[in-house]
Amino acid sequence: MKAFIVWFAGFFQDQAGSASSKRAALYICLFFLWTIIEDVKTNNHVFADKMVLYSVVGIILFLIGAVGAEFFKSLPISGITRTEEVSQKTEVKETAQS
Repeated sequence: MKAFIVWFAGFFQDQAGSASSKRAALYICLFFLWTIIEDVKTNNHVFADKMVLYSVVGIILFLIGAVGAEFFKSLPISGITRTEEVSQKTEVKETAQS
């Protein structure tokens, strides 16, 4: 049971291991999207307004982009960290000026 809780908590953590509100909001919006789809399938039409659907889908796409950017931001660029890249560029400029 403890392993399941740790696994489930991993869904709400970012790359650094801390809590991510973007991921929590994404899962909430996915639940809203699922609710809207089930509502249309059962012909209840409680969420019949198309603007609700468009807003939820727009928020989901935005959050997927935010979580994706968070993932790619933490990846090193070809094995070189950003500080090493900047220091290499300054070394090249200094040798070019000499």
